[in-house]
Amino acid sequence: MVGELTSYWMGANFTDQNRSRNPIGKFVCSACLFVTSRITEVSGRPAKEGKKFGGCFRNYSHLAEGSEYTNASKGQKPTIREFIEREHSEPWGAAIADSGQKHVIPFTRMNYGNHTTAGVVMFDEAEIQIPSDVSLILHTCYLLTAGATKDEVLSGDYRIATIERCADTVREYEREARCHRGGNWFELVVWLAQRDESAVAQRLEDEKAAKKEKDDANKPTKKPTRNADNRDDSGSKKCIPTRMQGTPESGLLDTNREQDAGSIAPSKVSEPLVHAVPGGNAADKRGQLGLFGDG
Repeated sequence: MVGELTSYWMGANFTDQNRSRNPIGKFVCSACLFVTSRITEVSGRPAKEGKKFGGCFRNYSHLAEGSEYTNASKGQKPTIREFIEREHSEPWGAAIADSGQKHVIPFTRMNYGNHTTAGVVMFDEAEIQIPSDVSLILHTCYLLTAGATKDEVLSGDYRIATIERCADTVREYEREARCHRGGNWFELVVWLAQRDESAVAQRLEDEKAAKKEKDDANKPTKKPTRNADNRDDSGSKKCIPTRMQGTPESGLLDTNREQDAGSIAPSKVSEPLVHAVPGGNAADKRGQLGLFGDG
C-alpha cells in the first residue's frame, strides 16, 4: 500500500486535523491509510457470519512490544492491564480505546524499552504518562472488591454504607490516591481496575449472615399465650378482679353494677344552681331592670 493525497483520503467527517503530525501535509502515509480503512481486517477479528466486514481498528485497544502484537476489546481489560503493569525491554506502544468511535493508533507514541513500566500511552484522545510504580491499579482493585464503586473512587465522595463497610480500606487508599485524583493517569487506573467477583460473592454471603445474626439477636421475645383455663405458658393463672368475675347470665355483673351505683355520691350537677344577689334570690326579681341597675 502506498500513500494517498490528503484531499482524496480525508472525508467530511474527519475532525482530527489539529492532532495530525503534519496538518498541512498533502499526503497521507500508507500506515495511516491501513489502520483507518474500514475494509482492513483486524488480526483475530474476522467478519461474523452474514457480515461483510470484521472488526474495525478503532473498536479495539492495540498493544505492541517489539515483534509482539495483540488487541483487546473493552471487555478484555485484564489483557490491557497486564501489558501496562509489566516491564518492557523492547520498544513498545499502547493505543487504548474507550469509546470505540475514535482512531487512536495514528496518534500513539512509541516508547523505548528500558526495563520499566514507565512510558506514554494514548487513552482515546488523552496522552498519559505511565509511572514506574503502577501499584495504584492493584490497590484500586482491592477497594472495589471491598465494596466501593468506581464513581465513588473517581469523585472521592463515598456513601455512608461504603464507609461503614470498609472505612479502613478507604482511608488507606485515599492516602495514596488523593494526589492523583483528577488526572488522566487516575482515570486510566480506575478504568482498568476490576473487582474480584469471587471475593465479592463471599463478602456478600458473610454480610448476609452477619445481618441475620444481628436481626435474630434483636428480635423481641414472643408474648406468652394463654389457654382455656386462663393460664400462660408458665402455668400461672391470671388474676381477675372480683368485680369482673361472673357472667351476665349469672346476674353477678348486674349486681355489682347496682352496688357500685349506690356507692357513688350524688353529683353536684343535680343540685339547683342559685346565685346569691343582694336582697334575695334572683327568682324574686322579675321585670325589666333599670339602665344603671335600679329597680
